Amino acid sequence: MSLISTTNKNNKPRKRDLTKSSLIIASAKAFSLYGYHNTTIAQIAQLAGVTERTFYRYFSSKEGTILDEITRLNDLFLSLLNEQPDSIEILDAVDRVLSEMNPRYGMASSTMLVISQGGFDDQLAKDLARISWLYEEQLQAELEKRITKSFPYIEAEEARVSSIALSRAISGGIRFALLECAQSGIEEATKSPLFMQSYRRFIGVYERSLRMRPTPIDTPVSSSSGQY
Repeated sequence: MSLISTTNKNNKPRKRDLTKSSLIIASAKAFSLYGYHNTTIAQIAQLAGVTERTFYRYFSSKEGTILDEITRLNDLFLSLLNEQPDSIEILDAVDRVLSEMNPRYGMASSTMLVISQGGFDDQLAKDLARISWLYEEQLQAELEKRITKSFPYIEAEEARVSSIALSRAISGGIRFALLECAQSGIEEATKSPLFMQSYRRFIGVYERSLRMRPTPIDTPVSSSSGQY
């Protein structure tokens, strides 16, 4: 009796997680099928195989599925990055993390398509901006910590500025890769090689741009200049 009771108790959180995950996946599918504005709670619930009442046990609105998934993915990324050894170059550590997160970006791909199309309500725009700002602040703090440990002689201000530049580049690369997947009709983004290909292409351009130098152009001197 005790064993059965314990088993049921342990299964409850798992069942809740599975239901929540199925609602997030269903909302992504609904956004793809019907468009963000035309998607209803009833459609999301139907695709998830649950009632509308069940949907409202987990989310207060369809926007909630987007915000919840982005927050979860951001937290997961930061947690995995924090576990990477300090001896690994920062961009290599990020590459490892994204590869490890491979099957977990499905919703975010569809979300990026929704975001790129714009036109959503002001409150969602504010919430997305708040989450993005918080994530980049946390990422920048983690990168600054890694830079300071790896380069103990670097000045504090240089470490700060470097971490800001890197965090913007990494965030931009992830958004670019997700958007490429979304626009290619790939909902579960990193299950496709396109995600890492796009991210690495973006970061490669970023790295090369840091070393770009203008090609000197010899201005031809007019033959008549200064000569009579």
